[in-house]
Amino acid sequence: MSDSRRDFFRRVLDKTLGQAADIVGDQLPASMVAQPRTRLRPPGAIAEAQFLDTCYRCGNCVDVCPAQAIQHVKGVSEEENGTPFIAARDQPCLVCTGLECMQVCPSGALQPVAREAIRMGMAQVDGTACLRSQGDDCQVCVDMCPYDETAIRIDDSGTVQVMSGCVGCGICEWKCPVEPAAVRVQL
Repeated sequence: MSDSRRDFFRRVLDKTLGQAADIVGDQLPASMVAQPRTRLRPPGAIAEAQFLDTCYRCGNCVDVCPAQAIQHVKGVSEEENGTPFIAARDQPCLVCTGLECMQVCPSGALQPVAREAIRMGMAQVDGTACLRSQGDDCQVCVDMCPYDETAIRIDDSGTVQVMSGCVGCGICEWKCPVEPAAVRVQL
């Protein structure tokens, strides 16, 4: 088969399958369509699809959180309602010493992991909103981070740089003096 003919059939097939997928996708219940993670979950959370299926929505992690950072999702969807999440701008995870939330989870939706191995998300800095880009010597995000320079630092050019040690706890987002925050935890 010539390349032009092969390309023709490939385009037709791609278009047909794409339209079919759109039609089928519109007919499926929302719970069957894979959704990307949209919420900051507590430390030790398993992959989102598994998390939603596994979590008992018992509230043990919410009750035991010493920072009162973990909340229940309310009024969103049946699939998500009752699941735990953290709104870092309101109250971040303090990555407490005991990590009790993981210890009290009866379903396995939160798996025990070492403090250094926690990965809830990763901070991202909006360089244009950051006070440092406006000549201010702000370094609140760096000073407040419980992980020191392994997570966030100011590089030689004076720019805030997020490092691989960031666990996504959200303390930097919480403490950022800019509104909306110039540093935000991305999932």
